[in-house]
Amino acid sequence: MNLSAKQRAFWREGFHRWNIKYGATRSGKTYLDYFVIPRRIRERAGKGGLVVLLGNTRGTLQRNVIEPMQAIYGGKLVSSIRADNTATLFGERVHCLGADNKKHVDRLRGASIKYCYGDEVVTWNEEVFEMLKSRLDKEYSCFDGTCNPAGPGHWLKKFLDSDADVFSQQYGIDDNPFLPRSVRDALKREYTGVFYRRYILGQWVAAEGAVYPMFERARHVRADAPKMRFTWVGVDYGHTNPTAFLRLGLGEDGRVWALEEYYHAAGEAGARSPRGYAKDLVAFAQGAQCVVIDPSAEGFILQAHEECPALPLRRADNAVLPGIQLVASALDADRLAIHPRCENLIAEMEGYAWDARSQERGEDRPLKQDDHAVDALRYGMMHYRRELHRLGFLDIASRRGVTVADYAQTGSLETLMAIMAYHGGLPDEKTARSILRLRYYLEAPALRDLAASHTPADLDTLRALQRQAEEAPDTAALAQALFRYHRGVTFLSGNTITPLLFNAFMQVNLEFWSGYIRSVGREESLRTLARFTDLIAAGQGDRAAQLLDDGLRRFVTTL
Repeated sequence: MNLSAKQRAFWREGFHRWNIKYGATRSGKTYLDYFVIPRRIRERAGKGGLVVLLGNTRGTLQRNVIEPMQAIYGGKLVSSIRADNTATLFGERVHCLGADNKKHVDRLRGASIKYCYGDEVVTWNEEVFEMLKSRLDKEYSCFDGTCNPAGPGHWLKKFLDSDADVFSQQYGIDDNPFLPRSVRDALKREYTGVFYRRYILGQWVAAEGAVYPMFERARHVRADAPKMRFTWVGVDYGHTNPTAFLRLGLGEDGRVWALEEYYHAAGEAGARSPRGYAKDLVAFAQGAQCVVIDPSAEGFILQAHEECPALPLRRADNAVLPGIQLVASALDADRLAIHPRCENLIAEMEGYAWDARSQERGEDRPLKQDDHAVDALRYGMMHYRRELHRLGFLDIASRRGVTVADYAQTGSLETLMAIMAYHGGLPDEKTARSILRLRYYLEAPALRDLAASHTPADLDTLRALQRQAEEAPDTAALAQALFRYHRGVTFLSGNTITPLLFNAFMQVNLEFWSGYIRSVGREESLRTLARFTDLIAAGQGDRAAQLLDDGLRRFVTTL
């Protein structure tokens, strides 16, 4: 094993009843445990008691612990978690449970535990941890755990500072010498304020004061909003509290913009019913890509759907701390701007504060007052991040945080469409060349197949499409006619999928054909089109494919 100094110290000294590593993300805490866990299991082989792995959820335990160990040791030594919540690790039956499910964990009451491993311990219910204290009842029983730190009032921090037999280590991100500097620097830019101190420095610090201390009117409130690539709406619905709608947009400057707001307090004149709010939302959301609503407002979601079934509704990710961290990072990096007309949002950004009483209980909670527009912003930002992840632009993974993905490896056709939308419907030169080659690979077989097996009716269809091109009054109409002709070739060839792919690239191909017409002229475009019909009619598919290739290569030189 190639270990850091911190990891080597734990490997040598971590033989206490409680051995807990806390600190920064990607600092090497959990990686070491992929070797500690098998050592603990083998040391206790044949002894009485259960082996237990506990995570925040069973799913996170599978992703964070089981799967990385499978990658190291293989599936024969480390099985996946089975339906009965057990796995086989190094010949030992291991109970794998989520600390979020008290019913599952309660099954351990009355059982002796010889070894327990805990993942993301700070996220557990304290009752689960207290139960473990009584179950680790053998002289050889021990517990290993990892977590990111929280506030200093958290129950786990109090336990670490107690007189219990605890060996604890603090990890900062710079304690991991194997993490590439570029990744380290990227992660440091992703966090700010209290989140930087916890997830980068590995410190137990309180979330206190302003939630967004980096927010400045002079910096973040701007009236010079650029053209938007697309927009969406975040919604915080209140039956007795104020209701806030927020239109967000991705600007050509790369920022997310809060463009306009709807804000209505329940006690104000002109009180609204749920149906009234739904009508207002339909009007407010005109032209938006989607509407993101707090999932707890289920009744309002149903009302909005009834009012307008076509309204693109999405249930928001309402995780508070990740959402706050995302907004804070965007503000700190100047990736979020707010238009002056969003008056309630601006006021709430300045007054949004942490609840000091929750810190005394070891919890991170903002004060639940004047938070409706900021909640709508948080829902919208979380959806934006999720959407970028879905399209292949971001990689979001437990323990690794959020990183920019290689969308060429992770994306799809939808990713390409999003890139083109960002560039005003046009791809960059490299992408354009790739699309043109793809078109050749799609259409050349169709030309050969149609030339070999066409019917008189097929030729009649092609000649009708050709006449439409000849009658086109201008360049735009001619480009559309050329598109219909070549799509017709793929349809008549008998392949049912190729025309669909043609349709997917319709907008960019119309731009290409317009450029082609301007490059070679209208008459040459029509002569080439007639040549395609003649070659297909003569059964000369190879020559038709060569004509296509020559035309595409000729156009490429003009890009």
